[in-house]
Amino acid sequence: MTNDEIKNILNEVHNVFWVKWRNKVPERGSYEWEQFIQDGGELMKKYSYCSLVIK
Repeated sequence: MTNDEIKNILNEVHNVFWVKWRNKVPERGSYEWEQFIQDGGELMKKYSYCSLVIK
C-alpha cells in the first residue's frame, strides 16, 4: 500500500467512524445500532484488502 492509501484508511476509520461513534455506543437492535453496523460494514467492504480494517 502507498502512504496515501494508508492515510485515507486511517482518516476514514479513525477521524470519521471512530470519532462519530466513540462516545455513543448504541443499544443493540436500535436504529443507531443498525447505522453503526452499516457504517462499519461499509468500511470493511471498502478496505477488505487491509487487515487493519477487517480484523
